[in-house]
Amino acid sequence: KEDRSLPIQISGAPQFNGVTFTLDYDPALLRIDEVIAALDGVTLNVDDDAANGLLKVEVIARQTLNLANATNLVLLRASVPADAPYTAAQVLDLR
Repeated sequence: KEDRSLPIQISGAPQFNGVTFTLDYDPALLRIDEVIAALDGVTLNVDDDAANGLLKVEVIARQTLNLANATNLVLLRASVPADAPYTAAQVLDLR
């Protein structure tokens, strides 16, 4: 089965303890099915306001991690809704 995960990466964090980010997306064009921790030793808190296209993710390290190099932080399992327009596109806003 093809993996349709969107990785969210972090780098330049040699003493990583945690981060919170919000992904702003168009729910008519993207459906977030699951948020998966890509690292061992972290806890995820996820608030998906799918109706408004806002996904808030908090990643908390159980101990300080060295993420100086590019590292997958979380994986977003996502899909395109069946009724999405064929040629539609969007920019994902990560803040």
